[in-house]
Amino acid sequence: GESKVWNRTLPAPEYVRNAARTIVNDGECVRLAPWLFRSFVEDANASAGRSGKRATAARSNNEPVFVNKPGRCVPAARGDVKLLWDAFFEPCVRFETGDARAAGGGEGADGRRRRGRGVKRDIVEAGGGGGDGGGGVRDATSRRRVAAALVRACDVAGLYSYIGGDDTAPAPDRLNIRDRLGEYATALFAKTSDVSPVAPSVTSSKAATCAAATVLLEVDVRIVEPHCAAIVAEVCRAADAEERDAAAAAQLLATLVKQYAATRQLPALLSKMGAAVASLRGDDAPFEVGAVLDHPAVLEAAGAEVGRMLSGMISQICVSAHGAMSHALGRCEWGTGANGAGHGARCAALGAVIAKMFHALPAPAGEALDAGARAALEELSAEICGRLRDWFAAASGSSVDADVDAKKKEKKKKKRKEKNNDEEQREEDGSPRGRVSGAGDASIAGALLSVYVQAQAILEICHDRDELYSFHRRPYLFTPDAPPIVSVVAAILDLDPEGDDRECERANDDGPYGAAAAKSRATAAAGAALQRVVQLAKVAEPPPAGVSDQDAIDEARALVAVCAARAGSRRRTPTADAVRDLMRTCQDVWMAYASPAALREWVRDGGDDVFRNPRLLRLWTREAVRGVVGACDGVCAATSLGAIATSIVEEVGARAGEDTEEVAWSRWREARELAAKFWARDDVAWSDVGPTKDDATVSGKRGKKSGKRRKGGDDGSVGGPDETKAGLDEMNAAIGRLASMPTQVVDDCDARWLVAACVAADCVAFTAAAARVHSCSVDDDSTVLFAAVDVMAAARRAVARFANVDEASASFVLAGSTSKTRAIFVDASLEMTRRIEKLLKKKVGDGGGESPLGLTLVDADARARTCSFAYATSSFVQASVQHARGDAFFAALRACDASVTPAVRDAADQAHAILLAAIERVEAKRAKKKAEREAAEAAAIRAKMTPRSVKLRRRREEAPREPSHDADPSPKPSSDKAIASDGSNPDRRADPKPDPKPPRDPPPDVGPATVAALALAEAVLTAATNGVASLGCERDPNAMLNDGNDIKERDDAVDRVGPASTRAWSAVGSLRGATIDKATGALAKLARGSPPGVTDALASALSGGAASAGLAELGIVYSKQGEPSRIVPEPDSIRRGLQYACGVLRDCSEDGWIVKYPSGAAKAIDLIRSTVDVFSANGPHLTPTAHAALLATVLSTYDVSARHVKYGEDDRLPSPPRDLSVALNRAMGSLFHGAGKRLLGAAYRYCIDQMRVHDSAHRSVYPFGRYAFADMSEARHKELGFGTPYDGWETASSLAAPLWCMHSLVNHTGWGGKAARLAATEHAEYACNTLMDCAKMATERGSCGEPGESPSRAVAWAAVNALTIVAGRGKGTPLSSRCCSRMAILPQSICEGLVSVDSGASLFAGCCALLSCLLRRRTVELKRCSAMYTISCQYLLDAMRRWNARDIEERRVRGDATEQAKEAEIEAAALSDDALTREWQRITAIEERESADAFARKMRAAATHMVPVYESANKGKLGTIYCQHLLADAITACTGSAVAAKAADASIGAPAERALKPGIFALMDSVGDREFQQLHMAFVSGYGGARRMILKKFIDEYRRTHKFDGKI
Repeated sequence: GESKVWNRTLPAPEYVRNAARTIVNDGECVRLAPWLFRSFVEDANASAGRSGKRATAARSNNEPVFVNKPGRCVPAARGDVKLLWDAFFEPCVRFETGDARAAGGGEGADGRRRRGRGVKRDIVEAGGGGGDGGGGVRDATSRRRVAAALVRACDVAGLYSYIGGDDTAPAPDRLNIRDRLGEYATALFAKTSDVSPVAPSVTSSKAATCAAATVLLEVDVRIVEPHCAAIVAEVCRAADAEERDAAAAAQLLATLVKQYAATRQLPALLSKMGAAVASLRGDDAPFEVGAVLDHPAVLEAAGAEVGRMLSGMISQICVSAHGAMSHALGRCEWGTGANGAGHGARCAALGAVIAKMFHALPAPAGEALDAGARAALEELSAEICGRLRDWFAAASGSSVDADVDAKKKEKKKKKRKEKNNDEEQREEDGSPRGRVSGAGDASIAGALLSVYVQAQAILEICHDRDELYSFHRRPYLFTPDAPPIVSVVAAILDLDPEGDDRECERANDDGPYGAAAAKSRATAAAGAALQRVVQLAKVAEPPPAGVSDQDAIDEARALVAVCAARAGSRRRTPTADAVRDLMRTCQDVWMAYASPAALREWVRDGGDDVFRNPRLLRLWTREAVRGVVGACDGVCAATSLGAIATSIVEEVGARAGEDTEEVAWSRWREARELAAKFWARDDVAWSDVGPTKDDATVSGKRGKKSGKRRKGGDDGSVGGPDETKAGLDEMNAAIGRLASMPTQVVDDCDARWLVAACVAADCVAFTAAAARVHSCSVDDDSTVLFAAVDVMAAARRAVARFANVDEASASFVLAGSTSKTRAIFVDASLEMTRRIEKLLKKKVGDGGGESPLGLTLVDADARARTCSFAYATSSFVQASVQHARGDAFFAALRACDASVTPAVRDAADQAHAILLAAIERVEAKRAKKKAEREAAEAAAIRAKMTPRSVKLRRRREEAPREPSHDADPSPKPSSDKAIASDGSNPDRRADPKPDPKPPRDPPPDVGPATVAALALAEAVLTAATNGVASLGCERDPNAMLNDGNDIKERDDAVDRVGPASTRAWSAVGSLRGATIDKATGALAKLARGSPPGVTDALASALSGGAASAGLAELGIVYSKQGEPSRIVPEPDSIRRGLQYACGVLRDCSEDGWIVKYPSGAAKAIDLIRSTVDVFSANGPHLTPTAHAALLATVLSTYDVSARHVKYGEDDRLPSPPRDLSVALNRAMGSLFHGAGKRLLGAAYRYCIDQMRVHDSAHRSVYPFGRYAFADMSEARHKELGFGTPYDGWETASSLAAPLWCMHSLVNHTGWGGKAARLAATEHAEYACNTLMDCAKMATERGSCGEPGESPSRAVAWAAVNALTIVAGRGKGTPLSSRCCSRMAILPQSICEGLVSVDSGASLFAGCCALLSCLLRRRTVELKRCSAMYTISCQYLLDAMRRWNARDIEERRVRGDATEQAKEAEIEAAALSDDALTREWQRITAIEERESADAFARKMRAAATHMVPVYESANKGKLGTIYCQHLLADAITACTGSAVAAKAADASIGAPAERALKPGIFALMDSVGDREFQQLHMAFVSGYGGARRMILKKFIDEYRRTHKFDGKI
């Protein structure tokens, strides 16, 4: 086009050139060049538009038609724009070529030299005057960034023509754009020796170089094509590059692959990659595999492009890959050190690229491969085999030399110095050392294998002949003199070929570069081995899949053994990790050929893959047992107890050391008898430090092995404390690994072996603890003791875990822990706990004495660990007893009763003694205070009767005399002041400071022995109840599952459970009396202040009482009809149990059980429930007063706990912790079951009154509802406590108990009796009105916080759920039409609570359920209120539209904020349109997609809840007219704008529309063609006719997919 600036036939104006050079050469202004250019283009386009010049059609065939796009230059201003761009870009080119005259200064139009900063001066000044490259690095980076931005701006402006049209020069003395870009590319990738010495180094700005090259590639690949090898070499050159440099290089290579693929030149690119790697052979600097050339993005791009290329290019790819690999490797001088680590890593990266291309080749399996491609692959495979043969020969020779040298060093010490001197000399000369092949050689071998694997895979499957099943017949490396693949794989994985696990030291494998190279070659070697296993599996598998070829089986096992040994190595090396990760992805390939020895380390850590495989699970069982047995060896004590424990360990580990897969073990009897003998030891064994005769005989049967296991001295010690502690820690870790097995797979292994290992560990730890607790003094360190206690607790928890799911394990444990009359295991555990408690009392007592008030000052950690041991023991006992069957169950109960009852009685006596001591202490304090008070009163009386002169004289005599030479110069107080300061004077004027109150004594507490005794009592009673209850669940195995004979099942259960409950009741009779009558009463009197020991013990006692009551209920319920129950609970015991349970729940403070110990409060509630159930089953019935008192106790407990929790989750009201919540729900159901009409009516009235109180308070404080704070300032609003994140939870927590009680009441109406129905009929309507007022209060701005926030939604949702239940009762709970209409219009009234999409799964769903329930169950009441129903549905749709509009607005705001942040970071990084821009776009797209997916899920859920509302609105219930209105509203909601940010114009969105479609089709079922025509006519205006289109779409889809027309 024509220019107004200058004539294009003349040279370019000098001022344009000088101005552009000044901008580009200025370090601060250089970043403005792209912006100036784009601004000039915009101004030029605007000027051309104002002048009336328009784009016309092309004037020639070479000039394309102008298309107006953002940033594109109009033809009229193209000449000026080209001149400005060339003026900006030329200094960048001259800077690269080192032309100081063009880049920094130059001659003006008058021929005189103009002063300017040259390139060299610019570099030095920018670097601070020092160095010869530092400043050049920064300036080069900025210029290359600017050059990249200018090239992109040129392409956007349309100045560059790919076909060469209109590519004229902007002036006669200027180059055209194509030549200028080619000149810049030549200068950018030229070698340093080819340019001026002052030019900056190319490698000093790799990220900028990659950015510039990427832009040139995107513009035209032909510009960069002559320099492709130089580009690849540059990005692969080792340098201290930052992470951003590697990312930029990977992006460049990915773009290079895509551009070459677009021009079908991928084979040429492979050749250039090989040339680039070959050119860097001498550069041995570290190179990271997987970071640049084989970056995942590059590999993904290569695979995708190769997969899309034509099948005719397969042979070209194969030939080029062969040539590239050969060129890159050259002459591999194996074993000479010529192949450095850097060269090996680059070859590995090239191999990864070739392997990826081979893997993605479009070569279908079963079809013949092109002859040229097959020949190229075979030649490549043959060459790889030859190179691997040479490498293996060099590596094997080096290792043999190393072994010979090592033997010479051992035999001839004199020659060692000479040999070392020779080696040092060889190091100085650069000759190779006598070691296995270096890292570079190994990496190249791994690269060859990675390519070989893919080539062999193509040759194996791409044919139509019989070769698919014949590859196993020839060696994997098929050349005649090639080594076996197992030897090659072993050598690459740093293993000796003969199978020895001697690792090679690699100096070049340190750091991340060596780790990446090691992973690459290990993956390649393991992949080759596994591919060979797949080939051999065709004949190695048993028939019918294979022929069980023994040679193939042996080779496969050898390969798997090598890989599994490396994968299972305990050393976490990169090689082991790579092999392990690869083998985990294909366990079905190699698992059948792995030996147990090879899998030993593989299965040690377990995991889902191991536990799902039965074979691996059996091997893991052996390894777990072996770990526990090995850990026990260092802890066994040389005592009489330790000898038996050692024998148990030997019995358990007898078969654990064998490398077989069979784990069947028949020596249970011996281990069980030894365990019984161990626990049957009397008190003499605690102090016996030498083995007895019998023990020596038992341990001597095993020979020398048992003597090796036993460690320690003659005094019975277990070695030093540190060694014993380390052994116990190892044992604890081994038990933790053993207990990690899921119980769901216990049937696939022998769980008894695991249980036996835990029992052995428990015995060993018990011996260590017994020896330590016997030898510990007051000042001794008890870390070893408590380490042993932790091991015992872990072992017993593991035993209980397995015994609960395996009856064989439970019977084994029970037989080894009980005798005929005693529970010997319980006796030993109680004795251990008592001794530990005694030791702790010695530590805290004064002068070695015991504290009369128990362990008040005991260490909290020691007490917690001891109590954990006690609870683990109780779990052990419960699991072993309750799963016993037959007479063994009742014998175990009697034995436990005999062992635990004395301990419980002793605990009760101890608690009673502590209580008496505390009472005496309190009485002594009171007496002392009384005496002091009386003495003070007597002194005051005497002071009043004493003359004043006597008082003064007495004071002077009692005052200390001071030296005369050091008199106090301060004035003496007068007599009045002296008298006033006298404490005895009643008329004193000065008020002395009161003495600080002495610290309050902690409440008296009991020790761990008491806790252990009560925990065992709870376990025995619970086991009795659960064991009897399990008999009622048993079925005849020969009976059908659904035979329908319920009466026969009932009779069978009565025959089983009735007698069993009677026998169990009598078996634990003494324990019940000791627990409930004595221990509970003594502990309940100490419960004030909630000391931890008393709390734990009393909670166990209450739980035992609940279990006892449950056992009594079973006996009563399952007694035969007409016969009285043989179980008669004692009324006094029941009364006392209720008294104690209600007493501990009476404390509502922060230190009470409800707040501080919710699990203990749950046990107290369970006792109340069990007692009520016993009364309901047997009688007498509770009196109304007692019933009301218990109901009030349960309700107050819920209220206190909810107020303490205060905050709810997932839009739910605050509720007690899970255990307490479950107990309260069950107790409430039991209490309602026997309640009468008056009590239920009182409960209704309580709930209504509580909600009315909150509603009235809300109305009085906020009389104008949601407008209460219209005239109030924000400061005053926050002063009142509102506007905070937790605003409203106070009211929500206070309403939690009334709403919970209301839910329980309305739920009880459905299955309760006549009293429940009458109470509901009387109070239902009043309750519904109250619930609706509560919901409205919650959704108004006031006491429940901001409308729509979590507390507001929680209260409203709870109220709506209760209304839904009442509405669903139908005729059983009559309601008036007025009440039902109010419920129908409730969604409109509480619409303020639906402001957030988070309410879609809570309050919105509740409103939908309420409307649907009203239509289904209250059709008659809603007959004249149908319009209210449609209005509520409209409000629900409007809420969804508001959510979508808000999301649109939030996305727009997020987009603006993200764009601003992106621009700020790009500006800070001196980028304009570079890699960081694309990274920002990628991250933003991911975040936006995740946000959109989450919002779409919520909208779909809300629309799904809306579907039942429409499905319930059929024409029989609501009428055709109102169904037509609902359909019109739904169509309107689906028609709104998808991009509008206003609720009035927005739609519900596409996800919600798809989810709502079934409901819309249900409405269409209720209308006919007449209604469709009316809707079509009504949709004539609004939304531009879009509603008609949506309606037509729905009608077409309805008739096509939903409506059945009678044809199939």
